[in-house]
Amino acid sequence: MAPTTTTFTRARMLIRPRWAGKDGLRAILVTSFPLMLSFAVGSLNLLLDRVFLAWHSKDAFNAALQAGMMHWMILNIFFQAVGYTATFVAQYAGAKDDSDVGPMMWQGVYVSLLGGVVMALLAPIGYPVFRFIGHFGQIPLLEAEYFEMLCLGSFSFLLFNAAISFYAGQNRTMIMLAFNVACCLLNTCFNTWLIFDKYWIFPTGIQGAAFATVAANLVTFLFAGAFILAGKANETRFRMRSGWRFDFSRTRQLLRYGLPSGVHVMIDLVGFTTFMNVVGVFGEREQFASNMAMNLNLMLFIPAVGLHVGTQILSGQFCGARDHDGSERMVAGSFWLGVVYMIVVCALYLLIPEPMLHWFRGGMGEAQWVESLELAKLLLLFVAFYSIFDAAALIYGGALKGAGDTRFVMFTSVGFSTLLFAAPCIAIAWLFRHGQIEKLPGLYIAWGFCAFYVVFMATINFLRFRHGKWKTYDLVHR
Repeated sequence: MAPTTTTFTRARMLIRPRWAGKDGLRAILVTSFPLMLSFAVGSLNLLLDRVFLAWHSKDAFNAALQAGMMHWMILNIFFQAVGYTATFVAQYAGAKDDSDVGPMMWQGVYVSLLGGVVMALLAPIGYPVFRFIGHFGQIPLLEAEYFEMLCLGSFSFLLFNAAISFYAGQNRTMIMLAFNVACCLLNTCFNTWLIFDKYWIFPTGIQGAAFATVAANLVTFLFAGAFILAGKANETRFRMRSGWRFDFSRTRQLLRYGLPSGVHVMIDLVGFTTFMNVVGVFGEREQFASNMAMNLNLMLFIPAVGLHVGTQILSGQFCGARDHDGSERMVAGSFWLGVVYMIVVCALYLLIPEPMLHWFRGGMGEAQWVESLELAKLLLLFVAFYSIFDAAALIYGGALKGAGDTRFVMFTSVGFSTLLFAAPCIAIAWLFRHGQIEKLPGLYIAWGFCAFYVVFMATINFLRFRHGKWKTYDLVHR
């Protein structure tokens, strides 16, 4: 008996994808590879920030990771909502409806400004929160300084994200890469000036690092915005200048689909931020080793987020054109590209961890460094285990969000990140403080819950995509 069409459709998600065609590997790489390079540049940018701060002070290095994660966690509510503009642009492209691109882009700008105001109002909460968590020494003060500066400048991250969404949604990802490279170069220059030396009224040290990041994003946004608005073809085709008016219905639509995506990422980061704060309870060496392992994980993992975004954009284009079979074949290709990339990353974790971890040494003494290094190498075993599943969670999550199934992604994150990740980590910290668990076993158990959560979310996203509910969503056809 011949297999049914449904059987073939489901099989496309796991069988070897084809190379040619708009849903083949070549098309995926054309869109996603520049995005992966863009996120790799962002990863390098993050690494340089951390390396400079490690050279400046070990406390500044520890504080920047904790405060940076807390800021990024809150910011993502708006960052992902603004970034969802790219999905709308992609769906308009698939539906051949270019005249709606400009008006929707402007709504992304207005949401960016709103998000910037909200984030600025949250700037004073940093020190009380970090003191409540129980961090030691001068670290809470440094964390608060870094967090406050990032909050005050959050509008720059959001506006830059809105501007490059115009190119991302159209598969013009090489232009997006160019702007990200420019932002990284500016940030590196500003860092070298502001972290170590005092210039006029500008902040220095850990505040200088945050100010450098804000300034680099703002300058790059101004160039990107001017470049978009100056193009006559952009006005004729997309209404980029004439579509500037605030449109409540479009803003509501952007927030309806974008905010769940933002809440999803924020809740995930709540889990990871809770996790990173919990490991600080076990001691200075354990926190530093965990920070090194997580920073290295972020550096090598972030480029895979480019494949996630590429999958989301392509999924939006296929769904806008109502080509769901093409979307399934494309997701199959993206999944295998993600697996290959993560295998290479895991090999680096397992075979040559020391040269990469050495970047974070700073001025640490030999004996203290050796202890931290050996512990960080053990923690990278956890990272290597969950990395393949992380790729699957990203790819299938991106496909669901590109189709408009953002509420499912949000609800699963809210439920399972709390139950399977954040709550167990808090419980472990409580047990340690009350002498019910030893230091290293507690640390390893916390990392174990981190790995388990990633595996679980990869499974959930795959099963949802396989179910096919995402095919019923329609963002642009009226």
